[in-house]
Amino acid sequence: MLAGHHWPRVVFVLALLWAPLAVALELRLDPTGLDATQQAQARALVAQVQARLPATWQADPRRLSLRFDPALPAGVVGHHRAGQLWLAPSVLGQPPDAAGRDPAQAALIHEIAHALDRDGGRWSSERAFRRLAGWDRLGPGNAYTLRSPDRYEHHSPAESFAVNLEWFLLDPRYACRRPLLARWFSERFGP
Repeated sequence: MLAGHHWPRVVFVLALLWAPLAVALELRLDPTGLDATQQAQARALVAQVQARLPATWQADPRRLSLRFDPALPAGVVGHHRAGQLWLAPSVLGQPPDAAGRDPAQAALIHEIAHALDRDGGRWSSERAFRRLAGWDRLGPGNAYTLRSPDRYEHHSPAESFAVNLEWFLLDPRYACRRPLLARWFSERFGP
């Protein structure tokens, strides 16, 4: 029989044994077709993006595979389908865009956003998101088109979600441009 003063230790050890194992979103890099410099850039990119993702996404148990594919159509820098992410190798090592964002980080965040939105999150379908993103009132001259960080967001609500998430995570001035959407992202996923 255990003495009374040992019970707290026993309870603590049992709690550790029964605690769920830590899980994290896994981005598996397929280095096929990348030279040594590109492989190093791709590994750094994965680490940088994982650190920027919302904490709830960092703890997501899904596994996503990332491959750099030179055969993506012209003008397409990324694609997602069923847990597979593809980026154009040309995004690696590009200088920051006019807003100071890393194009490779933006592309990877965009495709992760699609993967998690399409495969369970469905945030782009939420009424509140669609209203705040202007999908109930798109048209020439309205504030949603004039303050757009990237016109590609007008392609669909899913693209709007991915575009705005990448800007929310990478542009410190995003909250000034889209304060209501910035608040929505913060409330949904954390600061």
